Amino acid sequence: LIDTALHSPLSTLHFTTPDTLTHLQLATQLHLGRYSAPSCHYLVAGERMDSFEEGFGSYPWRQGGTHGWVLDSVTRRSGRFSVRSGNIGYRQTSDLLLEVYLPRKDTLTYWLKTSTEAMYDKFQFYVDGDRRGTEAWGESDWTLRSHTIAAGRHTLRWRYVKDESGDDGSDCVWIDDVRLPLALWDSAYGWFGTAEPLVGIDHSPLSTLHSPLTIYPNPTTGTVTVEGSGTLHLYDLYGREVFAQTLHSPLSTLHLESLPDGIYLLLLRNTHGITYQRLILQHE
Repeated sequence: LIDTALHSPLSTLHFTTPDTLTHLQLATQLHLGRYSAPSCHYLVAGERMDSFEEGFGSYPWRQGGTHGWVLDSVTRRSGRFSVRSGNIGYRQTSDLLLEVYLPRKDTLTYWLKTSTEAMYDKFQFYVDGDRRGTEAWGESDWTLRSHTIAAGRHTLRWRYVKDESGDDGSDCVWIDDVRLPLALWDSAYGWFGTAEPLVGIDHSPLSTLHSPLTIYPNPTTGTVTVEGSGTLHLYDLYGREVFAQTLHSPLSTLHLESLPDGIYLLLLRNTHGITYQRLILQHE
């Protein structure tokens, strides 16, 4: 628990967490005279590795190019799966993308294997549209690659691109065991966050800011009763909105059976302000 006064527009708080930390819930209460505003954020930190054992669902991967990347259970460096570039034709690309927000400069590593037409059909890696490292082609076994990423918001892109003619080998590339840099984001404002302040003063008296919100059962297997009215949003730990609904009556039932097991942030917004609760979903 940290209790401190902030005297400048930008403040730094120092605290120690376990090396194995993956998710940290940060609840804040900002006071100024008669006014107050609560806020809740999820910070995600620690060593982050994706070996694609859960497909593309562990992190917010996106597909791009002519055809996206696919799981491969035959050619892999470790575990049960790697990911392989899509089946593309001449002058086409297959892209795999990930958006990250880094609080400081850090290092990204991954293992790459290629089986392509030498010199012409190539693997490339980009950060914000700028190509990093050397291109790769031909027949090569698993090789570790490393890139330094500056602090800030970035789009990472793994690309396989073909020229106008010719094929060779398996005509694809693979990546596996992607060790991601330290990434932080705020689940209430999305993967990138927004330009809005994460903590701010509400222009309502303290006595009217608190809006009641009760949810049960919690943990739940999928069906949840909510006591409260307003606009309800449900976010996963990667900051993605996975459910939204306007609650018109004081008592509502949510059906969340289609969502995967995990910890979610349930946020209710109405004329009284913003209230949040943590919701644990665990299917039987």
